Amino acid sequence: MAMVNADFFIAADTLRNFKIADSLINTSSSDILNITADKILNGGVKVTLENIAFKDVHTYYKVKIENNTKEDFLLGKTYMYWYDKQDQAKMIIKCSYLTYINFYPIIKPGTSQYIVFATRSPNVIESESLVLFIEERRKEKGVAGIVIGGKNYIDELAKVQTSVRSSVDSKAVKQTKPQEDEKPNKKSRRKKNK
Repeated sequence: MAMVNADFFIAADTLRNFKIADSLINTSSSDILNITADKILNGGVKVTLENIAFKDVHTYYKVKIENNTKEDFLLGKTYMYWYDKQDQAKMIIKCSYLTYINFYPIIKPGTSQYIVFATRSPNVIESESLVLFIEERRKEKGVAGIVIGGKNYIDELAKVQTSVRSSVDSKAVKQTKPQEDEKPNKKSRRKKNK
């Protein structure tokens, strides 16, 4: 049975997202985040956020899953929540793309695999956080949560943002209010008399 764990897929977006995800997976970076999940799954499955990338309105999260157990890891539902500064769930961040959209991979013992999870870019502030949850298909094996602090997210975003300068010089803006000693012209007198 084909399973899709996202709310929508737009054909043009899917191709673009695939290309970006493929590039992320096949490119190593010297500037790795290494945010590890809150717990090890099934006694030896480690989940780590290695990179966050931004393109247009999307954010891409590159995740490494290392299976150091003696049994298969069955990747299950992957989803993200946005938490406010009181650690209350603010909203679910809808998935725009996941590396595997028609099936979930099986990660064999002693191997690792990358996935890329893409969302619309949330407007997170420093006191908030995002949590990426990754489940094992067998419920008894557990759920891992990667907490991405607002500061981490903003720092990664700042690496790719460029500053925007105003094209209007404040000195060049002229006052349009008429001076008190000026007499109104004929057109403005007509409007006042109406």
